[in-house]
Amino acid sequence: MRRFETGTGRDRRYWEVEADGRFLQLRWGKGDGRPQQSRKLMKTPRDAREEAARRVAAKQRDGWVEVDLASETASLDMTPHVHWDPQSQRRVLPFARRPRRTPPRDAEGPWRKLVKAVHRQRHRLDQATGNDRAIAQLRDAVAELETPPTDPIALGSLAALAPDKAWLDLWLALGGEALALRALVHSERLQVGGGSRPYVTTVEPVIVPTLTSPWRALRKHLLAASEEAYAEALDAARQLRQGAPLGLRCAISTVFPAESELCDPDLAEALAAGPERHHLVLLGCTTDPGAAAALIAAVGGRLPPWDLLPTYFDTLLARMGPAALAPLEAVRARREIPEVVETIARIRSPEAAESLVASLDLMPDAAAAGLHAMPVYAVPALRRARSDRAQAVLAELLDRHPQLGEVDRQAQAATEDLHPDFLAVPEGVVPPPWLRVPRLPRSMLTSGEALPPQAVGAMVRQLVHCDLQTPPPGVRTWRAQTTGLADLAEALLAAWQEAGLPREGRWVLGAQVHLADPSTPRRLARRLLQWPRAGHAREAALAVDALAHIRLSEAMMQLFALRQQRQTRAVSERAALHIEALAKQANMPLAELEERLVPDLGLDDRGGLDLDFGPRRFRVTFDERLQPVLLDAEGQPVPRFPSARKSDDAALARQAKQTWTALKADVKTLAKAQLTRFETAMVEGQSWDTRDFLDHVVGHRLVAHLARRLVWRSGDQTFRVDESGELVDADEEPFTPGPKVDLPHPLDLPALSREAWSEILGDYQILQPFDQLGRRFPTLPTAPSRQLALPDDHSLSTGRVLGLTRKGWQREMHTDEDRRLPVFSTLTRELRGVRIRLELDGWVNLEHIDAEARLPVCELRASRDWSEHPVVTAEVLRDLGVV
Repeated sequence: MRRFETGTGRDRRYWEVEADGRFLQLRWGKGDGRPQQSRKLMKTPRDAREEAARRVAAKQRDGWVEVDLASETASLDMTPHVHWDPQSQRRVLPFARRPRRTPPRDAEGPWRKLVKAVHRQRHRLDQATGNDRAIAQLRDAVAELETPPTDPIALGSLAALAPDKAWLDLWLALGGEALALRALVHSERLQVGGGSRPYVTTVEPVIVPTLTSPWRALRKHLLAASEEAYAEALDAARQLRQGAPLGLRCAISTVFPAESELCDPDLAEALAAGPERHHLVLLGCTTDPGAAAALIAAVGGRLPPWDLLPTYFDTLLARMGPAALAPLEAVRARREIPEVVETIARIRSPEAAESLVASLDLMPDAAAAGLHAMPVYAVPALRRARSDRAQAVLAELLDRHPQLGEVDRQAQAATEDLHPDFLAVPEGVVPPPWLRVPRLPRSMLTSGEALPPQAVGAMVRQLVHCDLQTPPPGVRTWRAQTTGLADLAEALLAAWQEAGLPREGRWVLGAQVHLADPSTPRRLARRLLQWPRAGHAREAALAVDALAHIRLSEAMMQLFALRQQRQTRAVSERAALHIEALAKQANMPLAELEERLVPDLGLDDRGGLDLDFGPRRFRVTFDERLQPVLLDAEGQPVPRFPSARKSDDAALARQAKQTWTALKADVKTLAKAQLTRFETAMVEGQSWDTRDFLDHVVGHRLVAHLARRLVWRSGDQTFRVDESGELVDADEEPFTPGPKVDLPHPLDLPALSREAWSEILGDYQILQPFDQLGRRFPTLPTAPSRQLALPDDHSLSTGRVLGLTRKGWQREMHTDEDRRLPVFSTLTRELRGVRIRLELDGWVNLEHIDAEARLPVCELRASRDWSEHPVVTAEVLRDLGVV
C-alpha cells in the first residue's frame, strides 16, 4: 500500500491506498489508533489503478506527504527529535531535561543548612572593603538569620557570601521561579573574594558560568513550570533587562530559550561590539539561521568548553528546529567536535543523514552512532556514498534492519526506469537551508506512480541553477512524463515567502515560469501584491517579470489586472511596461491585444462548465455581471455551493469545489476588466472589424455572455446576439453585418429604436451588464457654446475628483511653492475628438487627502461646441455627477 500522512504529533493522520486487481483498498486513521478500512469493487483492474492514481493526486494537492521508506519500517522510531511549534508549544521543548528532583515544599530544611554556611562567613564582613553599598546589603542580610528573608536582594547577597547549590531550592520554595531569577541575578552581580581581608564588589555576570549550575538548573525548572509561574518569571526577566548591560541581558536570554523577544534586540549590539562570550550565549538563543551563521563567523574557531556544548546546541536546536542544521554544519566545519554530530543526529531528516555521512571520515564513531539512530534516512544517504567506511555502516544497518533492504531495492528500482533528465544534478548546486526538500509535493508520472524522492531533489537542484530565461535542461521531459508540476512550483514559492524572500532564493520565480500551468499566474499575482508592503518591492517587480515570461493567456490577464490596480504603483507601472512591450512586439493596439488575450477559463462550447459529484451534476453559467451561477439538474439556481453527501464521490466533490473556487477567483479578475472595456468602447465610439468581432467577442466562450446582453450596430442597422450565438435584428431575422461593428451609445440611436430594443430585451428577461439602453443623462444644451454651465450649487467631492482618472481624465500636476507638495486643480480628457478642460476652485493635495471636502467647478470648457456632440456632453456630465 502507498501511505500518505499529514499533521504532526497527536494530530497526525494517515491514509493508505492500493489497487488489488479490480478492488480499490483504502485504510485511514489518526495517530496510532485503529484504522478504518474500505474495499471497493471496480469494473476492471485498470479502473482500480486509475481511481487510485486520481485519489492520490487529490491527496497530494491537499498537502498530504507520501511516506516512502518510513511506511515500510513502522517498527522503527521515526519520530523526529526536533518538533518546535511556537504557536502550540511555546516553551515545552521536545528534548527538555526535566528537573531530577522537585524543589522542597517548605524552606526550613534548606534554610537550616544554609544558615550554618552563612555563619561561617560572618567574621569576614568585619574586614571587608570595596563597594560600601554592597557591604551594607550583606551586613543587613546577615544581621537577621532567624527566618529566611523574602527580599531577592538579601537572598542574593547571602548566596554570594556563602555559595551553595541548595540556594536555588530555597528560592524556589520561598517565592517560585520569579524570586529565584531575581536572587540569582543579584548573587551573580555581587562578588566576595579575598582571604583574610575580603573585597566586595559588583560586576557584570560572566557568560560562561551562567550556563553552569544554578543557571542551567533554573532553566530546566522554568521549562517545567506552570503557566502562571512562567509568566511571572518572564515579567521579572523583562524588568531585570531594562537598563542592564549586554552581558546580563544575554544571561537572562539563555534562561528563556523559547522567548525570542528577549534575545533578538541584543543580536545587532553583540555582533557590532560585544565580546566573544556574548556571541556564545546568543548562538544558543537566536531563531534566525542567518544570524546564527554570523555569530559563528564572529566566534571563529573558539568555542565554549566541552562540558557546555550540549547546552548551547540543545538551545540552538530547540529554537530553530531542523533549520539549525546549517549553523551546526558551520560549527562542524570549523572544529571536529563529536557533540555537534550528536546534535545533528537528533534532527532525523534526509539532510541530516547526508551531513552525518560527510562526517564519517572525520568523526567515525559519533557519525556512525547518529546514522544508526535514523536508519530509514541513513540507508539512501549511505547508498550514494563511495567511501569504504560508508559501505561498512550500510552493511551493518541492513544486517540489523533486514526490512530496509527490500525497501532500498524498491527505491533503487524506481529510479532505474526514470529518464536521466529527472536525475541529472548540476555540480556544486545545493538547495538553500530554508527549503525542506522532503516536504515538497511529489509530481505524478503518467504511469500513475509518484516520482521518487531522489528525483524531486535532483529537479530542485536543476531549478536552483536556472533563471527566468534559462529553463532546466530536463524541463521538456518533466512536462511530457509528469503531472502536478505547478504544485511543486507553488510549494517552492510558499517556502521562499515563509523564509522572508531571501535574495538567494529568487530562482524560485524561474521555477514559476518553467513549471507553470493555468493556475500559476493567479497564485503568483495574489502573493506578489503582499510583498511591497513588507519591504520586498524588488522581489515584487521580479515576480511581475516572471508573469510576463509565462506564455499563457492567464498570465496576460493577471498583467492587465496588475496594471489597473492602484494599491502598489511600482507593480502597476512594471506591468504596464510589459504590456506595452508585448503590444509593440505584436504590432497591435493595446485594446486589441487585451481582447485577443482574454482566457476562456476552460469553459465548454456552451460557455459553461459541468461539475461532477458522482451521482449528482451541477452546471456553471454566468449572469449579466459575469458572476458564476450554479444550476442544479433541473436548471434551478443553487444559492450556495453544495456540501458533499455520503452518496457523493468524495474525490470528485473535492475536485469540483477546487474548480469552482479557482473559477470564481479568475472571473473576479476578468469581469471588472471586461465590463470596463465594453462600456469604454460604447462611450468612446470604438469599433471592431467584423471578423475580430465574430472570433473574439461572439465566439469567445466567456465574453459571449456579455455580447448576448447588448445591442450592437453595423452601419445604420442594429442587431443582437441570440442564445445560440447567431446575429438577429429587431424582427428576429438573421442579420449579416458589414465590415465594421460597434457598440452604440443610446444617444446614437433613434428614440424609437431604443424603445423597440428595450421591449425585446424585456420580453426575453435579459439584464444588461451596464447601462446602455436605459442610460440616464440630463437635459443637453442646444445653444452653440464651448463653455458648459453647471448648476449653481454643484460641487465635486475630492473622492470623485480622484476617481475621474479611472474614466480617462488626466491631471495637470503642479508643485506647491510653499511646502513643495504635489497638487492639481485642472483635469483634461479627450473624448471622440473633443478635448475637455475642467478647472476647480481649489487645489487637491495628493499628500493630504480629505475625501469628503468639496470643490466648486470654476470652468468646464471644450475644444468644440457642446451642442454638436451630445454623447460627449452627456458622458462628461455623468462623470461629474450631473444626472
